[in-house]
Amino acid sequence: MKGSPVYRKVAVDLFFKQGSWTMWFMGIMLIVHLVQAVLFLTGNSDGTLDNFFTKIFLAGNIYMFIIGIIAAVSLLPYFVQNGVTRKDFFTGGVFAAIGLATVIPIAAFLLNALTEWIAAFLNIPVEAGGLPEITGDPDDPLIATVILAVINAPSVTAAVWPNLFLSIMNLFFYYMTGWLIGTGFYRFGGNTGFLFIVIALGVFLTNAGIWGREIPAWLPVPDLSRFLAASVTGTLVLTIIILVIIRLVTKNMRIKI
Repeated sequence: MKGSPVYRKVAVDLFFKQGSWTMWFMGIMLIVHLVQAVLFLTGNSDGTLDNFFTKIFLAGNIYMFIIGIIAAVSLLPYFVQNGVTRKDFFTGGVFAAIGLATVIPIAAFLLNALTEWIAAFLNIPVEAGGLPEITGDPDDPLIATVILAVINAPSVTAAVWPNLFLSIMNLFFYYMTGWLIGTGFYRFGGNTGFLFIVIALGVFLTNAGIWGREIPAWLPVPDLSRFLAASVTGTLVLTIIILVIIRLVTKNMRIKI
């Protein structure tokens, strides 16, 4: 009987490997959330407590970006040295990233429901609205605009359910952008590797422009934010472009021993 395709085994291995890191990440974020709740209970903090889903929505993107880099510079060489083809690693890595990007917001949504129930029981005011709208200023320097484009992931402020889908999309997008940077540095190093950072920042700025965020006036990016489907399509197209570049760069990449 023919065994499962290698890429499926790679996907499972990567999912559980990175999933173990994700459990630590989610656990730390939950502890931070609970500490903030205790501060509210003891009267050491004013205002309202951001819900747990909001925290994961914002911090999860940076987390996925980081482990995307790790996947390129550490996990790929390990798997290839153990007989896995670059194509199987790429395919398995994509499926594993989709799995992580799906599980994280769903777990955050469920934990958020639990923590909000506890907060209501303890009479802690929790900010139950949508995600905060972070806006830039046309006069901001370029570096500030770039940083804002990186940390200000696409979201809608009105409801949780659209943000649940957008969170999955964002997490996958950030993971692939990190993978792109890691791949560039692993294969080329030095100045050419730095070029991949420039490409990634360009992708972030383009994505920000698609979602109506503040970007430099000289960057010709259409604002598609009036139509959610158009903005989502724009981000998905950018993600596909990133995937194509990663595949082309890793196709015949030499593994460093």
